Amino acid sequence: EDLRTSIAFITALHNASLNDAGTGLSEDATHRLRNPPTQQLSLDNDRALRLSIRLYLQLNHSDEDYIKARAAHIEYDGVELPSLHQIKRIVAELSGVDGTVHDMCINTCIGFTGLFSLQQHCPECD
Repeated sequence: EDLRTSIAFITALHNASLNDAGTGLSEDATHRLRNPPTQQLSLDNDRALRLSIRLYLQLNHSDEDYIKARAAHIEYDGVELPSLHQIKRIVAELSGVDGTVHDMCINTCIGFTGLFSLQQHCPECD
């Protein structure tokens, strides 16, 4: 059974497409992947945006840490920084990379994606 599952996953990967319903990608994310920027990005003229992106990326995407750091910076410096929602959208737009979320087994056996996307229970734990 494990060999059949492995072969099915390999086949699914081989045939994968951005058009697949199970990708979890938004239309905007798919558009950005298909139409990447054609010129080099420059944030030299926007210190607040540079700081926000740096905070967001260096805090390992910890939402709570970004929110606290943003609030402290606004209080100290008075410069408005993008909200967490805004900075996530900005980073996705600038990088072309967007997050997707798939449920997984509480014991981390499998992710409920691909062949397991319709499963309600982990086949390894059952």
